[in-house]
Amino acid sequence: LRLDGRERDAVDTIQKLLSSEDLLLDDRIGMTRDYASMMIIGGTPGKALEEINRQLARLAADQTDADLAMLLIRSRVHAALKDWEMAEKDLTRFIETARKPSISYSDFAEACLVRGFLFERRDRKDEASQAWRAGLRKNWLKQLSFFSPNDRLLDGKPMRDNFRSLLHFAMLASLVGELGLEETDSIVSETMGTGDFKLSSIVKFFDFSKDNSVLAPDHIRAIVLDQYK
Repeated sequence: LRLDGRERDAVDTIQKLLSSEDLLLDDRIGMTRDYASMMIIGGTPGKALEEINRQLARLAADQTDADLAMLLIRSRVHAALKDWEMAEKDLTRFIETARKPSISYSDFAEACLVRGFLFERRDRKDEASQAWRAGLRKNWLKQLSFFSPNDRLLDGKPMRDNFRSLLHFAMLASLVGELGLEETDSIVSETMGTGDFKLSSIVKFFDFSKDNSVLAPDHIRAIVLDQYK
């Protein structure tokens, strides 16, 4: 619906899905993220905040990891609302509480990316660089995978996480001057090595990026900060 330009229908569909009691937890998190992004881009982040708070209220007390995933999404919404204190509060809780074995690399990298921009907006550039470096792949636990296991039936949030893992890492590495052609080739090769050709669009993206400024630090800043205007 979004690709067809039917944004209103897309929003209505996600809202109906999020109101369902039978929605799988991973899909609930992924769809809440999608809804938040649409509201931020559409200039109505307040609606996203209301929806996230509703989703948090319905989570069971023992679903701590899901609760933290929602907080990560909410931190971006607070930033879009320019409520910097609440954005930092949610993000700090996520980073200090989330356990790496139970979260995906994509969430870890996103948290480091956003935290760095929150530091940078306060002109704390050294701390921003430290936050971004913390999210690099080399600082992820060695025994953990960057991607979800190869599975032809893979869909929903896990598949989105695989795309986000690559894109967030590329952004982080570029911001700290550690994104070279060798690293770009490496992550493309690893992705194609899973045998899942549904990810072939990633190859096109990185091949395209080699000869232009799409991953240049200033370009990345413009893309990310545009969501906070």
